[in-house]
Amino acid sequence: MKNVLIITYLISLILFSVSGCHQDYIKWELPENAMLRLGKGMIYDLKHSPNDDLIAVATSIGIWLYDADTGKEIRLLRKHIYEVHPPIYDASLAFSPNSKMLASYGPDGIHLWEPHTGRHLFTLIESEGNNLVFFPDGRTLASASDKIIKLWDITNRTISKTLTGHTKITSFAVSPDGKTIVSRSIFQGKKALYWWDVETGRTMFSQQNVDAASPIIFSPNGEILACVGDDFTWNRANDDFIWDLKIYLLDGSNGEFLKRLRGHNKNITTLAFSPDSKMLVGSGQENIIHLWDSHSGQHIHMFSGHTSSVRALSFSSDNKTLVSGSDDGTVRFWDTTTKQQRLNISGHWRGIDALAFSADSKTLISGITDATIHKWDIETGQLTSTLVGRYGERILAFHVGKDLFACRSSYFEEDNEKIIIRSIDTGNKYTSIDIENFPDATGTTFSQDGETLVFATKEKVKYWKIFPSRLSFEFVPHENVEYCNNLKLEFSKRYTDRTDPWVVGFFESIHSQRVHTLASSPDSKLLAIYTDIHIKDEGSLWKFGTNEFIRLYRLHPKISFEGRALAFSNDSKVLAIGDGWDIGLIEVDTGNLITTLSIPRHNGSHFVRALAFSPNGKILASGSEDGPILIWDLEKIMRNR
Repeated sequence: MKNVLIITYLISLILFSVSGCHQDYIKWELPENAMLRLGKGMIYDLKHSPNDDLIAVATSIGIWLYDADTGKEIRLLRKHIYEVHPPIYDASLAFSPNSKMLASYGPDGIHLWEPHTGRHLFTLIESEGNNLVFFPDGRTLASASDKIIKLWDITNRTISKTLTGHTKITSFAVSPDGKTIVSRSIFQGKKALYWWDVETGRTMFSQQNVDAASPIIFSPNGEILACVGDDFTWNRANDDFIWDLKIYLLDGSNGEFLKRLRGHNKNITTLAFSPDSKMLVGSGQENIIHLWDSHSGQHIHMFSGHTSSVRALSFSSDNKTLVSGSDDGTVRFWDTTTKQQRLNISGHWRGIDALAFSADSKTLISGITDATIHKWDIETGQLTSTLVGRYGERILAFHVGKDLFACRSSYFEEDNEKIIIRSIDTGNKYTSIDIENFPDATGTTFSQDGETLVFATKEKVKYWKIFPSRLSFEFVPHENVEYCNNLKLEFSKRYTDRTDPWVVGFFESIHSQRVHTLASSPDSKLLAIYTDIHIKDEGSLWKFGTNEFIRLYRLHPKISFEGRALAFSNDSKVLAIGDGWDIGLIEVDTGNLITTLSIPRHNGSHFVRALAFSPNGKILASGSEDGPILIWDLEKIMRNR
């Protein structure tokens, strides 16, 4: 009996450990005062390790390493000052041939990692460019800038050779034997594919008879060079381009034309050969992955399942698995024999446009860039439900109590200048509002009773009754004399030279400023506004439902505000302000800064776009353009301020 109890206890312990650590990754590499991270960042690139142990996925928040068999999260590598650089066509990741080293490119340089331990080895600071390729010897790494291809000696951490003479490099590939580099570039005034002798550093010949575009790749046996063709003609009748999309197969040794593969309907941005060189896959904005026989040129299959652009493709070393990463937030594993999907890793969603908590503070609702709505259990970090958005729509704001969300109508609809009110739970349409200009995602808020939608169209703030749908009030902030005088006074205190062109420009812009960020207080007394005026650190408070100006308040210099997100606490005493770098918490009554929350530095365009306080006052959620949601411990923050 005792043995049975011990065994039962051990089994329970194992099961608890497995279930407990399955979600541990939501707590990896968090900033100070953050409790959880929901989401993993947008996908830029992915690669199989040559020994098939790992899948490395470059994202907007770092490099995720997954078990190549199970898809389980292994670790998150975060050393870049900014993000891993998003490649336009080529690789921001490269494994060494023996799988013992991983290179990643970012604006702060090329970082070298020991992937199986997560140890950061060193950084090649002088580097620039967005394409990385290891040579077969494992000691040489190639990178490219706009004009130069650099060969790095990894052992000595120095540049061993440069290939110069380009005026623009858009892509390059290294032959499997390491003796040849092919660049897609402008060289001596001519746009073409150029073959370089690595030993001499000189061009050998070029291929100018194909409309080659990026990317370009060698087959593993070196016999074939594949590149994308982007020829187009102008259609006068439709006043638009007609693109002739294809993949060229060229002889890898002499550049002679072999075959032209057609079948893609939208831009091709990623290619990959299977390790045995028999299969070629291509994809991009079409969402579909095309599989070809690389020798015969026969189209074999189309892998479908992604709902947005495919960013990256990679084969396992045994040719049996194809892995794809997409803007739909998924990494998918495809069986190349059965042509079936074997595994799906989710969580790599794009930017967050809106956030809201349930009344009991246990559920967070998020709206992402493709208008998909997610519901999260805050205690566990688990995604509990998903409502797939309608193509082209964009979520503006939530009102959980009334089961409402506002979204911008699709760009692709004929009558597209509308705000549509839908159900959070079902997505069903309740009503719509005709508008003169599209509001920005952060320029919209519900009144606290859910009966009015407040939004900005250029310089106007509009209060719109939802049921029945009608305009109840509108005003233009810069038409308020007191508001403008306060702006001028505050600006004059800081900039005394009234002849300075920048100062002159500010005073001229006061009467043409555009409103783009709004938030209403839970007590229905205040509306916070930010505009695109040249003075970047001034916000204004207004009496809700009126054009009565209350006051300006100045942000702390640490917050370089760009007007991306605003939110009031549930007691209306704190205003959270999000920008590209930090979140500032402001006392509403005094305008004083309480504290700032520092977000890990990513690309400068990845601003905080959404903020939400939990009704119980314990949590602040923030969502940014790079995808993840951070859950902040507000009680701890306020205690330690």
